[in-house]
Amino acid sequence: MEHIPRIRCGRVVLQRETWRVPAARLRGAAVFGGSVGQTGGEEAAEFVAVCRLRSELGLPRHVFVKVPGEPKPIYVDWQAPLLVRQLCRLAARRDGTLEISEMLPTPDQRWLSVHGHRYTSELRCAVFSPGGPR
Repeated sequence: MEHIPRIRCGRVVLQRETWRVPAARLRGAAVFGGSVGQTGGEEAAEFVAVCRLRSELGLPRHVFVKVPGEPKPIYVDWQAPLLVRQLCRLAARRDGTLEISEMLPTPDQRWLSVHGHRYTSELRCAVFSPGGPR
């Protein structure tokens, strides 16, 4: 497992905290592989095992996970059994590394409130250096 801490410049986050975890590690925790037709007891046991892994790795509650072969990262709230099961099912069918990054801002950090709903926005930009001698 590889852990990359959050990189900041003052209050600006340049890179979110990230963990790279072999998909096999999640499959090992998710004993039943998130398979369809699990009994309630099997689903509960799998959820508890994945929660233990999350605690062991020190992962925040809200994350985005890039799964090999999937075009976009998926959102996971580790306290939502259906989202955890979705991740287990995807990881069960993939080899390689899961890239897990913290969700920023977290739901309780969203500052824009309109009619009781909270929102956020992200500004992404690329900075290039001309490279040559100065």
